[in-house]
Amino acid sequence: MVQIDTVLMQINDRNADTEIIIPYSKGDKISVDIVRLEDQDGNIIRKLKKNEIKDRSFISSISLYEDDFVKYFDLKHDQFPYRIFYVSWIHYAKSLNIVDIDHARTKTPVHSGTLIVEVPIKDSIRYKYENVESPKTAVQNRFRKYIWKYGYIPPSSADIYRLDKDLKAPSIHIVPLHFKYGEAGSFESWKSFGNWIFRLNKNKDKLPAEECQRIDNLLRNTHSQKQKVEILYRYLQDYTRYINVSIKLGGLQTYPASYVCNNKYGDCKALTNYLQSMLKYAGIPSYYTLVEAGTKISELDVNFPSQAFNHVILTVPLEEDTVFLECTDKNIPFGYIGTFTQGRKALLVDENDSRLIPIPALQPDDVLCSRTIEVKTDIQQIHLSEVQKGHKYEFFNYAAKELGKDRVDDIIRSQIFSGKAELIDYELNSNNRQSPEISLTARFKAENIYKEYGKNIILSPFPMDFKDFETPDQRTTGVQINYPEFYQDTIIYEIPDKEIIKIPERVFVETDFGKYEIFFDLKNHTLVCYKTFLLYPGKHPIERYEEFFRFIQTMKNNELKNIHIETL
Repeated sequence: MVQIDTVLMQINDRNADTEIIIPYSKGDKISVDIVRLEDQDGNIIRKLKKNEIKDRSFISSISLYEDDFVKYFDLKHDQFPYRIFYVSWIHYAKSLNIVDIDHARTKTPVHSGTLIVEVPIKDSIRYKYENVESPKTAVQNRFRKYIWKYGYIPPSSADIYRLDKDLKAPSIHIVPLHFKYGEAGSFESWKSFGNWIFRLNKNKDKLPAEECQRIDNLLRNTHSQKQKVEILYRYLQDYTRYINVSIKLGGLQTYPASYVCNNKYGDCKALTNYLQSMLKYAGIPSYYTLVEAGTKISELDVNFPSQAFNHVILTVPLEEDTVFLECTDKNIPFGYIGTFTQGRKALLVDENDSRLIPIPALQPDDVLCSRTIEVKTDIQQIHLSEVQKGHKYEFFNYAAKELGKDRVDDIIRSQIFSGKAELIDYELNSNNRQSPEISLTARFKAENIYKEYGKNIILSPFPMDFKDFETPDQRTTGVQINYPEFYQDTIIYEIPDKEIIKIPERVFVETDFGKYEIFFDLKNHTLVCYKTFLLYPGKHPIERYEEFFRFIQTMKNNELKNIHIETL
């Protein structure tokens, strides 16, 4: 396959990133034939010399080895606007996808785009497109030509929890019906593609004799299949680490189990294959499973088989339940499905029966973050006790295990009671791998949390931290909530020597988007505030955004209100 890019790009101001990067892989032949700088009228200012176009490795911070490289160059000028024009050629040594364009993922405007794909008549392709006119087609010599034209001006800023389909961004995806990439394969169906993945990774499950002996010792006197799986999963977590190794067919083909045994590291494919190999030795079937991971769920087109995945997990069917195992995280509980992979379709790879399966979605109780806040008004001190689940658990669990203490201190100070209280001390309990939650206790010194005006007292609120959504007149897309968000607070205001006689009224709001409640109770000289906020997962069109925004603002307005009480 040969890809030719002809690009004319206008640079409007000095803050623009003008470095041009053209990625390629080992074995590909690449050339950049024409590079020039023009004024806005197309007059040539200067041409780039060949020695000004550089090469470098494309190794990322999580990679040990990569076969990926980039050609790069930079053309700067002191008069704006100006234009950069270049033509690049890449002859691919191997190819699986033909074209994968999706402008919902970019911020760069395309004033005029043309995609031309020429395919030998003897070969078949499959394609799909959105927000693009139907292609023009023609047959010339031994080739069939497809031509798409498109343009797109993205919004100046990204909406919070945006619904991508409302962007009306052009997308074009083209795959060969049949291909040869390590092994002969086909995109005729998800089954045929999954079966190709199986063949690509076949015979990568051999374990050294000493590893088999370790497995025998680990599983001695253990009869429950689930316990065996958990023991081997803990072994994987304790004695290996995640690092990317992307060479040869590294984007899709796993390294052998013996590689992980010897090196004690691997990428998601290698670590998953390693655990699958150990389970196979122990007589427990499991399945290599491809998934598109990320906190935002992308809709998988069940009618368009393609390489639509960026991650691998392991599926283990057991009598009592099916367990999904994330093999790259050393710190999470056995069987934990996090925000990264929950609630979407995945491709289970079986030798002759590969198929799409659903990954279970997180439920409200799986993401519940609860706080108890004791406010001692006489000494202006706050005691916090917090249990975090869901995305907050994942963030603080990572921070506690992977970041230094000074960085964690900064996070606690900046994210909890920021600007309202001074941190005295805290304890973050992150040593629990049995349950997907993390607990935090902390003490703060506070000012202005209690004001008295005769018989009236004003108490400072402790609002739940939630995003500030755009007003309806600024919003351009609907809303996509990928998993529930669930918060519960109990705030205890200790007010010595005062007899409270009047407290705020209860507020309760329930909508299609979620529910919010706040109410108060009296216990001796103590006012207790109870709050609950639950946001449901789902997709809501732009036509319903005003209702959604009203619900969120009702919650936020009540959260920010000072609390007024009366005393005798």
